[in-house]
Amino acid sequence: MTNILIPTDFSDNSWNAIRYTLQFFKNCSCTFYLLHVNETVVIKGVTSSRIQHKSKQNLEDKNKLNELIQKIEKNNLKFNHRFFTLVANGVIVDAIRNEVQDKHLDLIVMGTQGANMIKKYAVGSNTTDVLNKVKCNLLVVPENAIFTKVDQVALPTDYSIFFGPNLLNPIASILGLFDAKLHIFHVTKSNEKVLDEMQENKELLADYFSDSKHEFHSITHQNMNEAIQKCVEKHEIKLIAMVAKNIHFFQQLFFNPEKSKINYQKTIPFLVLHE
Repeated sequence: MTNILIPTDFSDNSWNAIRYTLQFFKNCSCTFYLLHVNETVVIKGVTSSRIQHKSKQNLEDKNKLNELIQKIEKNNLKFNHRFFTLVANGVIVDAIRNEVQDKHLDLIVMGTQGANMIKKYAVGSNTTDVLNKVKCNLLVVPENAIFTKVDQVALPTDYSIFFGPNLLNPIASILGLFDAKLHIFHVTKSNEKVLDEMQENKELLADYFSDSKHEFHSITHQNMNEAIQKCVEKHEIKLIAMVAKNIHFFQQLFFNPEKSKINYQKTIPFLVLHE
């Protein structure tokens, strides 16, 4: 992952996402694009005064982005990284999609407010819209995430999908970067029968990660969020990898999160992978 886009609205959440990501890729040579999007409505017959206002606003946002780079340098977070600033007008999903195509991005990073990440799937948020509509790997950084060495990585799965190289290569890269261990969690609500196709997908994972530290876990629990919470605590998980294609499984974990004891969504980053 070398070309990384970080949309920012200059909030504390977006700054935390920037800080976490720069520390995450401290030992990698990366190009970062800091993007701010003015979600304005384009209207036919725009007046010259409106154009002047938009130009002024874009200039102010460009200055804020440059100040953000100065903040990065002041906090000793620049490392072996290059930075470019981008300002766009319109819908944030469209702006991000354009940059993914234009810059050949490897990763998008977005900050969220913990469990509100999937506040309501039908309505969505910027993060969930990007997850669903932009074909690019996405690192979701909750508001309370603090970077520590990513030595334990989790991959929850129901073994219902085929894991191709585009899904597994980013995980393998992270395992190598941090000499981390992968925990593959098979999470179900009942003692369901493992079908032949599911067994094949499990064996594929075992073969692919044969040279990496990894362990399989089988978890049966009526509340999947509680099950993941226990696994995160027991194995001190620092990052959870998910597959965007498996949206139903993803919704089961994050749709209408409940109860205060479920707190991993507020502190553990998620790497959402696209094929």
